Amino acid sequence: MKTTKIKTIEYGYLEEQHSFCYYGLLVNEEYKVVTIYKCKGCISNGTFEEELESQITLEHWMIIKKGVEIRLNETLKNEDMYAGRWNKNGTTRLNKILGDELLILFWGTEHLDIRKPEDKEKLIIATRCWANLSTIELRYLHMKVDTSAENWRRAVKYMLQ
Repeated sequence: MKTTKIKTIEYGYLEEQHSFCYYGLLVNEEYKVVTIYKCKGCISNGTFEEELESQITLEHWMIIKKGVEIRLNETLKNEDMYAGRWNKNGTTRLNKILGDELLILFWGTEHLDIRKPEDKEKLIIATRCWANLSTIELRYLHMKVDTSAENWRRAVKYMLQ
């Protein structure tokens, strides 16, 4: 029996659920940073309450982007959704599950200085480790980091290296 795939925009974002939590990934080439933030509930006229979650350099993002794309699209495929695409300009919306997963990688690697060859290598290894974790493992880690902050965030850094 053939199942119908769920049509979403960008990375698993369902427009009809716009009043719920989702994540935005903003690539700012002018300032050379990539920011991931959480949007909670619609305030009014389509504007959301935004909360900064993590920020990495554009160079850092370019190293992990392809691995992230493969991993997130694998999750979408398992959820019977179409593959996602990054917006060329502005914000790419991610559903809550994918945003939670991506935050683990950001939190685990945001401290790395990729100008150092050893940190660049650590970033590549961390991305591979992250991509090999199951969705359930990533959700569990996100829940722990989100509720208890610093100790679990530090643990994620060590786990991915």
